[in-house]
Amino acid sequence: MFKSSVEFFNNYFPEIEFCGFMCTSWLLDPQFQKILSLDSNIVKFQREFYLYPVKSNDVQTFERVFNSKPENIKNLKAETTLQKAILDYVNKGNKMHFGAMFLLNDDLKYWGSAFYQQN
Repeated sequence: MFKSSVEFFNNYFPEIEFCGFMCTSWLLDPQFQKILSLDSNIVKFQREFYLYPVKSNDVQTFERVFNSKPENIKNLKAETTLQKAILDYVNKGNKMHFGAMFLLNDDLKYWGSAFYQQN
């Protein structure tokens, strides 16, 4: 997917040097690496990028995972592993956020190796 995006960009915008990808999302909250298993698809996805913090809140996470954020979190019922992990974490006094990532064009060759997050 990323490689074909680079090809598209280079074909349609050859006058602009394409350096890499970046985005922000609730899916990029690095706390998921603490509260989900290593074989979680969210964790596997995150590990392919350089993650960095951004000023944020938990609204997007609750909207995407629970359809909304109620006044009282205790009223939410967990039906999935993801919902359970988030509620367990938040009910212990923690906060969810969204995060940001980048992936440099030159590093696409390392896709699948968790290049940015190797110890």
